[in-house]
Amino acid sequence: MKKLLQLGFMSVMVLSALALTSCASTKLTSSWLDENYKGKALGKIMVVGISDSVEKRTMFEKEFVEQLKKHGLDAVSAIETVPDLSLEAIKKSAMDLKVDDILVTCMVGKKEKEIYVAAPISTIPGGPYNRFDSYFPLVYERTTQPGYYEKATYVNLETCLYDAKTGKLVWSGVSETFEPMSLGYMVKSMSRAVFENWRESGLIK
Repeated sequence: MKKLLQLGFMSVMVLSALALTSCASTKLTSSWLDENYKGKALGKIMVVGISDSVEKRTMFEKEFVEQLKKHGLDAVSAIETVPDLSLEAIKKSAMDLKVDDILVTCMVGKKEKEIYVAAPISTIPGGPYNRFDSYFPLVYERTTQPGYYEKATYVNLETCLYDAKTGKLVWSGVSETFEPMSLGYMVKSMSRAVFENWRESGLIK
């Protein structure tokens, strides 16, 4: 009985850890790149977050700038020189700071979806696949035990990268973040998805 209780406790701990690591996971649902820029390295980037909250805008821009710098890119936050957003103010600031590219991000959707959560299963030491006697009961239990539905939050952000000199769109993408625990976690998760796409496109190394 004691061993069974220990196994049950370990199962709960594993499932809890998986739930925590799945928070703030982001994927790009769509992306576009001007082929003329494919393989061209990005220069100095100004980050502009569109929000009706100055606090959220500040947090977003500073976090994204930090993530860009971690990837070896020169970046500045627009709010430091353009506290009140306007097209002309952004263009003037970009010119004064000799910015090469302007990155603009805004929220385009927030929705709740019902997701199916499978019933928890017992933990088998050594893995269940090495013997039929352990594998069959496990998959039978997983298949026949009822799960449940719960609501999950998804946040969609649209990010566009523009050439500061020409004003042309270089890259755009829409991201979807699952259960963001905070704005900071969401930016980190979203930036990873964006940078992976940029790396594949040759915009960054």
